[in-house]
Amino acid sequence: MNWTIEKRKQGNEIWVSSNVQPESILVGEGYSKKEYKRSMELAKVIVKALNEYEQTEAEQEGWVCKHCGKSTFETEYDYLADIDEHLGCALEFQKLNIQHD
Repeated sequence: MNWTIEKRKQGNEIWVSSNVQPESILVGEGYSKKEYKRSMELAKVIVKALNEYEQTEAEQEGWVCKHCGKSTFETEYDYLADIDEHLGCALEFQKLNIQHD
C-alpha cells in the first residue's frame, strides 16, 4: 500500500489517501494560507510515517515461526534454523519427533 497527499474541493481540503481505496484521512482544511501550510506539513509527516510502517510490514512478511507462530524478524541469525523457524522451536520439534518414533 502506498500513501499520498491528495487535495480535494479545489485544493481546500488536504487528505492522506492510500492506493487501496476507500482508505483516506482528512488532515485539514486549507481555506487560509496558514491553515493550508500547516495541513500540508502535517500531511507530509503522516504520509512518511504510514509509508515507513507499510514498508516494515512488507519486510516482515514471511518471517513467522512455523512452530510457535511468533515473528522471527527481530531474532538474531544465530538463533534461527531458517527465516521461518526459531532454533529453539526447531530443536523442540525434533526432540518431540524422536520421542514419538
